[in-house]
Amino acid sequence: MDYHVVEAKHQGFAEEWETFFFPVIEFQSKEDVINEFNEVERQTISKFSYNHSNPYTAYEYEGELFYEIKYIGIKTEEEMNELGINLN
Repeated sequence: MDYHVVEAKHQGFAEEWETFFFPVIEFQSKEDVINEFNEVERQTISKFSYNHSNPYTAYEYEGELFYEIKYIGIKTEEEMNELGINLN
């Protein structure tokens, strides 16, 4: 089976990424997969001026917020097994 692969960076200063796999049989296109991540408008307060905030777009998926998402592409189960990823 083939899977769309998406990496998502968790909120915060740490470089923590999570990888998600979406079966091609259920999600026909890249757009179908990206649409699973809902855009959410947020504000961050500058540490230098509490009177100033900066807007940014976050992404919500299954109740978690992510700062950035990257669509990696389509990978076969065999390719993922070679990378040590077992989805079973």
